[in-house]
Order: sequence, then structure tokens, then C-alpha cells
Amino acid sequence: MPESFIQLPVDSTGKKMRTRQRTISAQTVEEQFIALGAEPTYTLWTPSTACALNRYHQAVLNNAGSGQVLRVRKLFLANAALAAVTGVGIEFRLIRISTLSGGTALTANPSDTTDGALTNYTASHGGSGTEGVTLFSWYTNNDEIGLTGGFPQATIQALTSILPEGPEIRELTLNPGEGFAIKQITSSSAGFYGVLSVLTRST
Repeated sequence: MPESFIQLPVDSTGKKMRTRQRTISAQTVEEQFIALGAEPTYTLWTPSTACALNRYHQAVLNNAGSGQVLRVRKLFLANAALAAVTGVGIEFRLIRISTLSGGTALTANPSDTTDGALTNYTASHGGSGTEGVTLFSWYTNNDEIGLTGGFPQATIQALTSILPEGPEIRELTLNPGEGFAIKQITSSSAGFYGVLSVLTRST
């Protein structure tokens, strides 16, 4: 694709916009600087919790009437089985929920404390909710982590967000009254898992 340009009105006396001047195709052009702003960002961490059939390893609900939109930017599952267990292949599902109750409450922590606490949400592990569609399943195992580093799977999956992402993909969005849950589908009580979600808030 060839280089091109558009011409703007002559310089004025208003606000100054930062640019960088370059010569491209024998034309002196101005390149504009754009700063990408970030929305208030929060992390939710489910500590090591025992595997169990139908367990919500993490669930988050943007409360009805909250006046805010939460977006799930990243979602990580971490194998936390540090002792030897007899693991099996295991399925987790990411599902939408519209209510959430019970379980152990989780607190969203701001990445920048000046953003203040996240409010008007419910988050927990081990609770239950009204379930909607299944967005997708994620398959792994609940065998123990290789203590000598001979089992890299646990490290790789702990560092990899399971959510589809990209510049043209809209993030998993939680409008008021909407939420998500990471639900264990396989019947197994062996091992432990932790879940980390990264949320942003907009109003």
C-alpha cells in the first residue's frame, strides 16, 4: 500500500498537538502521537481450592442496577496441586450467569489505588448461580505440578489467558445483571486450582 497524506488547515493559535516531523515520499509530514488510556483495572484471585464436581472455581456478577460495565480482559487457570495426587483429564466451562449466591467471597483489588474500590459486584468461589449459555470448555488435567520442572504444562497454562483476544475482538462484557463462572464439569476431587481474572470498569 503506497504512502499518502491529507492536508490540514494552516497553523492556528489554539491548543498545541504533539507531532513528529518526517519526510516521506519527498513530502514533509507530521506524525501524531496518541496516548492510549487505560480504564480502572482490578484483579480477582481465587486461591488454591479443591477440585469438585460442578464447583464454581470463580464467579463474578456485575450486580443489577450497578450503573457500570465490567469487561474481563484476562482469565487464567493455574494448577495448584503441589502434592502427589492421582489426577485425571478434567473439563472446565466458562458460562454466563445472571445470579450468584453462597460460597466464599472474593475481593477485587485495584491495580491503581487511586481508582478506589470496585463496588456493586459479587464475586466468590464455591457458590452457585442461575446459568445461561456455555461460552466454551477448556480441557486440562488435575495431576500434580512436576516439582523438578519436568512438567511444563502447569507453567504454560498459568501464564496463558484462556480468553480469545485481539485488536478486533470485543472482550467478554458484563453488563448490569450479567456475570460469568468457571465451572468444573468432570467428577474428580483430586488436586487444586486457582483462578485469576483481570477486569476493567467503565460507566
